[in-house]
Amino acid sequence: MGEIVPMGLSFDLVFTSPPYYDLEVYSKRRDDGSAMPTYEDFMAWYLTVFRQAAERLLEGRFLVIKVGEIRDERGAQRGFVADNIKLFQSLGFHLYNEAVYVTPLGSVPVRASRHFPRRLKLERAHQAVLVFYKGDPRRAPAFAR
Repeated sequence: MGEIVPMGLSFDLVFTSPPYYDLEVYSKRRDDGSAMPTYEDFMAWYLTVFRQAAERLLEGRFLVIKVGEIRDERGAQRGFVADNIKLFQSLGFHLYNEAVYVTPLGSVPVRASRHFPRRLKLERAHQAVLVFYKGDPRRAPAFAR
């Protein structure tokens, strides 16, 4: 897989909401992560994208990612949020903060009334906001000034 994040750039902040594998397929292009044939292929693509972003992020800066949980073909949760934490730690980042993004609740009761009786699965009304730091996290306050 080639270059996805252009060389020669540097970033003070990376803030993104990436594809959640096959939850929504955006195109059929081979370089589109949402169209990867397997979760393993998707995570390999994902690692490539974020390795390049990490290389271009300046030292002492933050990477913020909004992710939610996804299910496999059997209906079990994949552990996508945990996979994100492991992936960014493998790239040398430190999990610095986390927050919960509460999505609009309006349709949750409607969806739950349809889905829960058949699948016994709760409807999600939130996503994780993971804040990673590149560098020594003790120095983060100094970079913020």
